Amino acid sequence: MEHFTVTQPLPDVFHIQDVGKVCMTLIRGDNATLLWDTGMGFHDVAACIAPYVRGQLHVVLSHGHYDHACGQHYFSESLVHPVDLNRCRRIVSRPSRTAILKRMSERGMLEPDYTADNFLNGTPKTIQPLTEMTLDLGGLDVQFILSPGHTGGSIVALIEQKKLLLTGDTWNPHTWLFFRESKSLATYTKTAKKLYALPAEHVLRSHDLAMLPMQTFRNYIDGLTQDTFDKAEPCPIPPYTNIRTYCCFPEPGSKLVFNADKLG
Repeated sequence: MEHFTVTQPLPDVFHIQDVGKVCMTLIRGDNATLLWDTGMGFHDVAACIAPYVRGQLHVVLSHGHYDHACGQHYFSESLVHPVDLNRCRRIVSRPSRTAILKRMSERGMLEPDYTADNFLNGTPKTIQPLTEMTLDLGGLDVQFILSPGHTGGSIVALIEQKKLLLTGDTWNPHTWLFFRESKSLATYTKTAKKLYALPAEHVLRSHDLAMLPMQTFRNYIDGLTQDTFDKAEPCPIPPYTNIRTYCCFPEPGSKLVFNADKLG
């Protein structure tokens, strides 16, 4: 579809980017399918993924931010970790969607004749808490792992048979750790170190269309040190310039932006 870029980095794995450059991942087992995140939701995510779905569809959100959750209105149910549940429901409400639509229209992300009714009519009622941290797709098992940092309820997903890790916003080309709901740098570092030994060889991220080797993520985790943080420099991030944001590079291709007021 013209509003989405669909890639297939592995058999039965589809990594999909929307107009906001946000990625979703579809994992297909023998008798069920996982959709990991729903993107910004300006265009019909359900129609995009329909040709790839096998059996029952499960929609799970990596965390409760709008660019990952606002496509939920195309589905009867989307699951998010309970820690992020209330935030996620607020972010997909009509008042929030109205503000999001205004911002993205001002950035030129949407065509001039874009019809917003469907987007604005999304309802928080279909967002439900994720209660099971494993999912059987038939021949593929998904393990969801709570990974506080970017948000308190952020999760990653491990598909061991594919040797694949989905990091959501826990690791990206630019990882943001400065929101009010973000945890401290120390908590994030502890989270990342717990992911180091996961039995994965490949990583798909939510703001990157390419698949990367797990070793690159391990290199990044190795770089989460006090020496790296001490070398961080101020880097204002519009429109969040009221936050004291600092940038560092735990791994040469990976920038970490953190709130210098939340170091503990």
